[in-house]
Amino acid sequence: MKNIKFSRKILFQGVLIIATAFGTTSCMDKSKRDTHSDLAEVNSGLKFLSPNSERDIQFITDAAQINLEQIKLGQLAQKKSLKAEVINLGERMETAHGRFHKILILLAKKKSINVPTEITVNAENNYKVLSANLGINFDKAYCNLVILRQKEAITLFEKAAVECTDLEIKQLAVTEIPNLSSHLNRALLSQNNLQ
Repeated sequence: MKNIKFSRKILFQGVLIIATAFGTTSCMDKSKRDTHSDLAEVNSGLKFLSPNSERDIQFITDAAQINLEQIKLGQLAQKKSLKAEVINLGERMETAHGRFHKILILLAKKKSINVPTEITVNAENNYKVLSANLGINFDKAYCNLVILRQKEAITLFEKAAVECTDLEIKQLAVTEIPNLSSHLNRALLSQNNLQ
């Protein structure tokens, strides 16, 4: 009888310690957490509820982050640039990535994949650094960032076209690559014209 009471006491203390640990971590300052990481954690839990592979989920999450960042940076370019060519590039990036983001959200809902709704902490930092630039320095920095992000996006989409397991997600990646290449070429042309 004493052993049962002692075992219950130990079990209760263990549960109390675990509950306290979970409570402490859930009370972290959420403003400092990376929503991209949070979503990846949520989506990884969905792998048991849906047939989506981790690669499919990660691609959707990463593609959404690219869209959100390019939309926000495109809006900034339209506000801050004094060059019509850079303003047009910003408008094109906002429109094209906005269009693709809507398609991505519809597919993600169909596949029961959560899509981020905010840019990452890293993207927010890039936005702040870019917005601190003025004039030609802003235009050059914006074009450089678009070029970098479009190259990263093309690599991501090419990889998804090969490695994703869901046929609709693969097809989405394949059909968007030419658009990303077109954005890259447009940004390279704009960058060259700023020289």
